[in-house]
Amino acid sequence: MVTLFHPDVEWKPYQTFLLYLLLLLIPVALNLKPEVLPIYSTVGAVFTVLGFFAWAITMLVTAPKSDAKFVFTIFLNNSGYGSNAWVFILGFYNPLYGLYGTDSMMHLVEEMKNAAKDAPRAMVWSMIFSGVMTLITDLVLLFCCGNYEEYVTALSPYVDWFSDMSGSSYGGVFIAVTFGVVNLLVCTGLLSSCSRLGWRMAQDRAFPWSNWLEKISHKLHIPFNFMLVMVGVEVLIGLISLGSDLAFNAIVSGAGVCFTIAYALPVFVTLVRGRSILPPRQHFDLGNWGMPLYLPVDAGENIGNMNWASVMVGATFIFSGCYWIMKARFKYLKEEFIATAGVPVLDGRAVAS
Repeated sequence: MVTLFHPDVEWKPYQTFLLYLLLLLIPVALNLKPEVLPIYSTVGAVFTVLGFFAWAITMLVTAPKSDAKFVFTIFLNNSGYGSNAWVFILGFYNPLYGLYGTDSMMHLVEEMKNAAKDAPRAMVWSMIFSGVMTLITDLVLLFCCGNYEEYVTALSPYVDWFSDMSGSSYGGVFIAVTFGVVNLLVCTGLLSSCSRLGWRMAQDRAFPWSNWLEKISHKLHIPFNFMLVMVGVEVLIGLISLGSDLAFNAIVSGAGVCFTIAYALPVFVTLVRGRSILPPRQHFDLGNWGMPLYLPVDAGENIGNMNWASVMVGATFIFSGCYWIMKARFKYLKEEFIATAGVPVLDGRAVAS
């Protein structure tokens, strides 16, 4: 937004880091009051939907339109790879983020009163809702992309694009504020869900110092210790960006790959072992219907454009494997669990209001 009204201003890395800190500290403050999280989530959902319709309608009304031939038949390959089919497959990676988040409900099942029924329902509706909105978003972007080659090289492509399409710099301000609020909503939800997941894994002795990480704050009634560790790690990652954008991007890319692997592993195990290993499903059963490559997105890779996610993912596997061999295998999941038909089951339980 600053560059819209003051194009001569040079944005410093430390200023980006300060905004990064703000996006960390506000979610922490909101998570200190867990009783307001349901209200906050509802307001956030309404804001997200209204914001989507606001920018989509504005674009459809004001932007010059591309024809259907450009949207559905023109294939742009600027990657350097000779195979359009391969580039088409690589192009799926970013749009898939529109479908991520279905697992977030599982991080909070221990705070639900009817987790076995409501959690799967929320996950399925999330996938349907996100899929529809992502498809509509892609179509609007393609039909209204205008001079896309110019925006690709811009400092803030979506801000410049929206400013041009709306005919006013305030249009860019609107979309920047909308995206900023959505990112704040995402950060708050991530901190809430991931701290609960980490707390539960600490109870299963999945981490070093699990005895400390599993503690619940008696005053705040939240897994404050694990939340504190999460924020500390995120601050350190932000500090890395001050020294090297390449290192920061490698960490973020590695996290994205690990995210994808985390989604793929349960599916892979179920395909290999069969659905018979799953516990009985009382409320939601799909029956038989329930049935990695790390390459740069540009050919001719070098130090600057190489996908260093492979290094980060490899380091994660090495650390996790060594910790498992040396310690975790003697402690992880060694406590008693409620079992159904010989299969460990953890169901949600109500929490005091």
